Amino acid sequence: MDSKLNKAIEWGSVNYALIVCLTLIGGLFPYFTGLNDYIKSYATLILSTLITWFGHYILHHHNKYNPIAKIHAKTHHSPFADTFLGKFIEYTLIEFFFFGTGLLLVLTLWVKYKYNIYILDPYILLYWSLAVPMVHELHYHQMSVTDFHKIHHEHPNSHYSPEIWDILIGTRENDSPMENEALASPVLLGLALIMLLLVNTKFDFIKRLAKAPEQLA
Repeated sequence: MDSKLNKAIEWGSVNYALIVCLTLIGGLFPYFTGLNDYIKSYATLILSTLITWFGHYILHHHNKYNPIAKIHAKTHHSPFADTFLGKFIEYTLIEFFFFGTGLLLVLTLWVKYKYNIYILDPYILLYWSLAVPMVHELHYHQMSVTDFHKIHHEHPNSHYSPEIWDILIGTRENDSPMENEALASPVLLGLALIMLLLVNTKFDFIKRLAKAPEQLA
């Protein structure tokens, strides 16, 4: 426990800029969308990061009869991953819905249809579902900002990310250096800015999807 605590403190000292970035994002969305539920926004954001870790973990550890895990093995851990189709399937199906929070977004919108209440912040859910594949592709592959993603490919039973959950749950290689995940902040902030500019426009997909089906007809 002391080791995990020390590692968590070290992670915070390395990634304080990421903490500031996500704190800012978690406050901007409820303010500009008019939902004004800051507790729900931050709770949704924390849950979203855990879902990313869990979704990645489950595809590696409980994959014998899991068709999604088998798809992930082809679209991200084989030569097919370098093709356009492989990336498209990985990012739109696997990462949006399983590493991101696409499934939770569907559930949240369904509850809104039925009971007219958001159980989680839908904008944060959509934001995180888009952020996961964008950070993966732009931060780790296109810009090659760090080599840390390669550690997961070398040790597929560890480093599921975000690293704070790997530390707390114990799925991090002990001898690995601490990743500066704050380097992904430009991608995270850029996506947030784009989404906020679309709030209350015809491209505000959350407001459109939250309407009852008969209102969309």
